[in-house]
Amino acid sequence: MRDECAAEDSCLLLQGPLLLRQAEDLRARLLQAVQSHDRLEIDCGGVTEADLSTVQTLLSAGRSARRGGKPVVLRGEPAPALCAALQRAGFPPVADAAGFSHWMQGEATS
Repeated sequence: MRDECAAEDSCLLLQGPLLLRQAEDLRARLLQAVQSHDRLEIDCGGVTEADLSTVQTLLSAGRSARRGGKPVVLRGEPAPALCAALQRAGFPPVADAAGFSHWMQGEATS
């Protein structure tokens, strides 16, 4: 866990399992964070489990924020569980937060 993220209003700390059964809660937290801030950083370093619903929800939040002119980026390195979920979803391997942040903003990576 990164305490500095937890103390910042514009940073959403995600940790623990993020699977289908947590998807509605994740969606609600992301929606509230996007609506409340001009710029949002998401720290996924503490995610212990992730599935396709996690990937879909994160990418949807990025698209919604982009429509509102708000950047959403990943802070720090994504958790191995999130990287694995991305690969299972057909995305190329993610080595760093910048790679995933491009997807959050709808930009293709090479």
